[in-house]
Amino acid sequence: MPDLQAQEALELVVAAFKDMDSASHVLAELMQAKRHGRMGLEEGTVITKNAASKCKIRETHDLGTGRGASIGAISGAILSLMATSLGWMALGGGVIGIITMQLRDADFPQDRLRRLLEGMKPGSSALLIVAGKEWVELLVEEIEKHDARILRAEVPQAIVGEVAANGALYTVATTGDAIFASSPLGRAADGQDELVMHDSSYATRGRS
Repeated sequence: MPDLQAQEALELVVAAFKDMDSASHVLAELMQAKRHGRMGLEEGTVITKNAASKCKIRETHDLGTGRGASIGAISGAILSLMATSLGWMALGGGVIGIITMQLRDADFPQDRLRRLLEGMKPGSSALLIVAGKEWVELLVEEIEKHDARILRAEVPQAIVGEVAANGALYTVATTGDAIFASSPLGRAADGQDELVMHDSSYATRGRS
């Protein structure tokens, strides 16, 4: 999770690319810049849409902790909000559910984001980045070097506060076709991690 104790201003940047590899390549470049202190990022997620029009979470990074295969709470909530546009099902609940509801009620460009994701063609990809506001102009400049459609949106301050209050107790992970959450208060009755959202075929395959 990002270190948001100071409740810094955050923005979401979403970039849609025409091929399946560009989003991962751009994220790798941005992470390299972060390691050298030239870029500030908090969360990064890559979504791909294959030839069969199936969306998959290909790559996630909670850059506040440096963990791969972990997705930040804000990115998780945005994906939950946009689940139907990706052909996924969101189940709600926990911190992710709270943040998703706050996004739905806030002055957040849901319709523009939905059109951007629904406009992804087979064989394309998208990159979701959450970053401190002071880094966004530089971030967008880097992404604009590639052929991408870009959307920017401020993350409501109430949501930043929610993550600051709960993030240290909350871990969100993805298997590519499902997102799970774990917290002391968010365990399912069987002791397993809470299933937050999944793709259209996950229910028929079951959990591995």
